[in-house]
Order: sequence, then C-alpha cells, then structure tokens
Amino acid sequence: MFEGLQGVSPGLSFSEDDKLSLRDECMAHLNRQLPRLDPDLMRYLVKFKIPELELFLRQIQIPTIIALREIAQGYTKEGPLPDVDAQLQHYSVCAVSLWRCLTKCRKTTVCT
Repeated sequence: MFEGLQGVSPGLSFSEDDKLSLRDECMAHLNRQLPRLDPDLMRYLVKFKIPELELFLRQIQIPTIIALREIAQGYTKEGPLPDVDAQLQHYSVCAVSLWRCLTKCRKTTVCT
C-alpha cells in the first residue's frame, strides 16, 4: 500500500525545516497564508495522498467537495481550463498527473 511521501510537511512535497528553493519558499508561504479547506473535503483528499493537492485547491479557491466536483466536470468536459492550468505549472509533474486523474474520477463519481 502506498503510504504517501514521508518526512515532509503536511500537504507539501517537502519539509519546511529544510533549506528551501525559491519555489518551495513560495509554496510554504502560500501554505501559511491561504484559507483552509472545508473539513469534509480534507477527509476526502486524504484518500488520494497527492502531494500539494490541498495547497493547489486552496490556491484556485476550491474550498468544498461540491466546488471540486464542479471544477472537475468543467475540466474534463471542456478540456484543460486556462486559469487552472496556469496554476498547475508551479506544481510537480507527479502532482499535475494525479490532479488530472482525480478530475476524471470526480467526473464520474458521486460525492460521498
């Protein structure tokens, strides 16, 4: 069973205790400043173990499961959304790939 990344700060793909690159400094700052997600959405996201997904959703202002379903349906039906893809460029290839898989899953799955 995949356990997710080990030895990293919660919701990030790096440890904030390490010496950080400029990208990681920016991500850490966003992590401290952006509003938190709805607790139901947080419980849902834990299942996926996608590094930085929480931060990404906070950055594009998707605070609830309903908002996630709506953006996922738009993302898969209309193809990539320019505003979302503009933010994705700051994330790892792994996180982007897993985001795309999640949106495909959300398109066909009823929120629970």
